[in-house]
Amino acid sequence: MLLMGFLGKDDKSPSAVMLARDIDALGVGGACFLGHNTKSRAGIEGLCRLFNTAGKHQAAFIAVDQEGGAVQRLNKKFGYQAFPRASVLAKNKSPEEAKAVYRQLADELKRTGFN
Repeated sequence: MLLMGFLGKDDKSPSAVMLARDIDALGVGGACFLGHNTKSRAGIEGLCRLFNTAGKHQAAFIAVDQEGGAVQRLNKKFGYQAFPRASVLAKNKSPEEAKAVYRQLADELKRTGFN
């Protein structure tokens, strides 16, 4: 399975449209969002809808580089929750508390359209 990057920041960008077509026609596994793809909440959610509806034969895998701390493609300026980096969680939280934080992150990603 190939998880492909793409150019563009919304569902109208030619690279995103081409990748959606390739997900359907060629069986590409899905899309991975990086910083250059995440410029607005509307753009992020539109891209997720595009890729989530692209795979007629199999569901596409939709991923984002969202580590917490300095690497948060879905960030507060777009209305998403801020999450600490893993080293901060490991230092200051119990495993159960860290698991709860990452459950919140997973829920937010799922609501946005990532899987």
